[in-house]
Amino acid sequence: MSSGKAPQRNLYSEITGELKARSDAMPGVFASESEFRPQFSALELSNLEGVLHGTAGGQRTLKYNEPVQGWRNTVTGEFTTDQARTRPSGFQRGGADTGQWVPWTQQESRTRTVTTPPSTGLMALERSTNPANAALHDKLTSTASSEFDMGAQLDPGLLRLAQQTIRQRNRGSLGETGTAGNYREALGVSAFANQLRQQRRANATEIAGVNQGRTDAMLNRAQGISRAGPNLFGPNVNANDVFSSNQNAAAANSASKAAMNNALAGAGISAAAGVLGALI
Repeated sequence: MSSGKAPQRNLYSEITGELKARSDAMPGVFASESEFRPQFSALELSNLEGVLHGTAGGQRTLKYNEPVQGWRNTVTGEFTTDQARTRPSGFQRGGADTGQWVPWTQQESRTRTVTTPPSTGLMALERSTNPANAALHDKLTSTASSEFDMGAQLDPGLLRLAQQTIRQRNRGSLGETGTAGNYREALGVSAFANQLRQQRRANATEIAGVNQGRTDAMLNRAQGISRAGPNLFGPNVNANDVFSSNQNAAAANSASKAAMNNALAGAGISAAAGVLGALI
């Protein structure tokens, strides 16, 4: 007669068993990650580039490996998917062991042609949406870049303005003319040029920050677009995710059926009450 008590769990055996199972499966997991993770990364980058710059569309051929189940000869190493060629056990023919055919799965190379429609890139779409702002941004970037390259150089107009300003400021003071005046003027022009270089650097840094902000915003938008749609496969999909998804789907289906049944029942009660009211 059963006592009704639940059997005691051996947590040590359960934990060590799970760890051993994970350890045994790790070489296969590592091999799969090494093969497919770079392909997923390349796919993500390709999608991101297409969203940003657009695609011309057309056809491209993809190469991939597919597991094929069949039988492999233990002696010759021959692989076949034709069950008629397999033998249940090894036997002798002409003094040589022909081997056994055992179940075997191997990876075979496959190709697939994919057709993609042409698309406009996000960057081109943004420029076409607001062409005036795009032209102004290009002009600001170009001006900041060219002025940054000039450094402390003064064009003839700026040099003349600096000299006149310094001479006007020093007018009436000792050393206005001669060697002393030339020395003071040279120092003043040098200080003006250095200040101008610092200002040009600050302008270029500010424009670079604006450009980086626009780039980051564009990349975030492009990543959201490139990942649109169902993510059926990926490096982070595992059995637990699939189980949880199935459980959630089953729960949602049950809830939907319950809601429908309640609605039908409510409708039936309302209809019955209406009939009784008419009869009364």
